[in-house]
Order: sequence, then C-alpha cells, then structure tokens
Amino acid sequence: MAILDIAGVANRTPAAAPAAASTRKKSDFWLNIGVTVKGEDGSDVFIGLPNGIPLDDMKPVEVKGNNQNMIDLNQTKNSLLEALQKFAAQMDPGSREDFPQLTVQLYRRAEPAQTGNASSNNLLAQMFGKFGADTE
Repeated sequence: MAILDIAGVANRTPAAAPAAASTRKKSDFWLNIGVTVKGEDGSDVFIGLPNGIPLDDMKPVEVKGNNQNMIDLNQTKNSLLEALQKFAAQMDPGSREDFPQLTVQLYRRAEPAQTGNASSNNLLAQMFGKFGADTE
C-alpha cells in the first residue's frame, strides 16, 4: 500500500465541513500539518491538510495521579503547549514558521480491550472452589 495515493486522492469530491466547525471560536494560532513540494517556479509550496489544529483554545491536560512517569509526561505536554502558544502570540499576523523539531504521528485507535471468559478463568475457578461455589 502506497503511503500517498496521489492519483486516487486528487479526484475525490471534498467532504462537507462538520457542523461543529461553524460554532467553534475562531482561532488565531494554528498548527498546520502537511508536506512541502516544489511549485512550477521551483519555490516551496506547503500543502496542508484541510483543517489545522487550533492552539489558542487548547487546554492543558490535568496533572495528577500516582504514576510519576505519567505526571512527568503530562507536565511536559503542558509545557510544549505553553511554549507554542507563547511563540505564536509573538508572531506577526499572517506569518508562518516551520518547526522541523516537531514530529507528526499518525495514530489509529486500538480495538477495544477484550473481556475475559469467566468459564475459562482458572483463577476464578480456584477462588470459588475455596468457597465451595460454582464459577457459573
């Protein structure tokens, strides 16, 4: 499977914009994801996805819990968001800035976790056996 099927994508009809987009506050700061290609005149042309990621109304994640690794990760996520928001606030209106340090990851949600079958759970059978009960 090709990563980008240019021929297959180029002729598709654009989907209608979701209704939620019209009710959302108009953002001033955006992360745009796309690729840079050479235009006919040899200059760089940024081809972005139809929708960017609004930064100015993105909220930090709540930092709490007992897992120090997760606390550290969430604090770092919040610091990244704050740094990007502060940088964007200092930019001139209409200006753009490339960030080669940022990485884009494509993620597909995992399938829901499977539930166990009580009748094949040896631990349940042992526990209920101690109480003289049936596992079913």
